[in-house]
Amino acid sequence: MIERLPEPISLPTDAGPHTLSNIEWWYEYAYLTGDRGGQYAVMASFFRVGETACKKGHYLIFTLIDLDKKEKQSYSLFDANLRLQMLSFYLPFYLLLHPTDTQMWKLYKNLLLNQIPPEHSQFKAASIQKNQTKLIYGENELAFFGEKQDRFTLHLKKI
Repeated sequence: MIERLPEPISLPTDAGPHTLSNIEWWYEYAYLTGDRGGQYAVMASFFRVGETACKKGHYLIFTLIDLDKKEKQSYSLFDANLRLQMLSFYLPFYLLLHPTDTQMWKLYKNLLLNQIPPEHSQFKAASIQKNQTKLIYGENELAFFGEKQDRFTLHLKKI
């Protein structure tokens, strides 16, 4: 048996989306100092989900932690494509395997009625650009710079 070495990773090219993947995510963790000296931590994860190459769903979760006050605020957003996939594939399949899960039946019913769970919000559109990778999920954005630069820009909008 001949072992094949993995291809070298080249950033930012390999940071972009991969059409055949059914789930991908990009994330960042950062420590920040506010303009008044406050200390913060932020974590954001941008997900892209789908079983086919077209109509991927998008999901964003992020948390801002005030390290001085020891308080955190968390946010969860998704697009209509993810809602559609949840209704047409993921939840029916899950409920087929777990028919007595009343919490999931309630979620399924609420999504059918276009009622979004209170801890979530929906954004209108998402796009992912390659070379240089830029994720735009509603009004939220994560952009990576070139391979020789170890930095990114992040814009998160509190709801």
